[in-house]
Amino acid sequence: SVADTLQTLELEDCRMKDPDLRVLLPALSQCSLLTSINLYENEISINTLKDLLSHTANLSQLTKELYPAPKEVYNHFGYIIVEEFSQCCAELKNTLTTQLFHAAIEEIDIIHGDMLETVEFGEQRNELGDILLVRVSGKPTFEDAY
Repeated sequence: SVADTLQTLELEDCRMKDPDLRVLLPALSQCSLLTSINLYENEISINTLKDLLSHTANLSQLTKELYPAPKEVYNHFGYIIVEEFSQCCAELKNTLTTQLFHAAIEEIDIIHGDMLETVEFGEQRNELGDILLVRVSGKPTFEDAY
């Protein structure tokens, strides 16, 4: 099956919304060889993002997860509301902390974007509003920039 062999899931800019992603969640948690997920440029709510993190928490091979900022942090002009984004990151950290506690993983680091314009990770640029979760040696590190 696909779940037994899938290593990279690239769904950047696929115009996916919450219902589309929710359909994938049960299958996604079965992808034991998955190393990378990219969901940038999709319209996802914070609740769906939390569910996604919950479904991927125990995937031991997963080392890089790329997510867009949740749709709730944008104003009607399409700009990120910094305070909302900070609150969103705090909520996601809380979700991750809970997930990692149950997965017996010890460490989460958050770098808040108020110190950074852009964070570069190799060839990946984490621009305003993007959320990057990198798992190193089985210990996730959550980094955001705005």
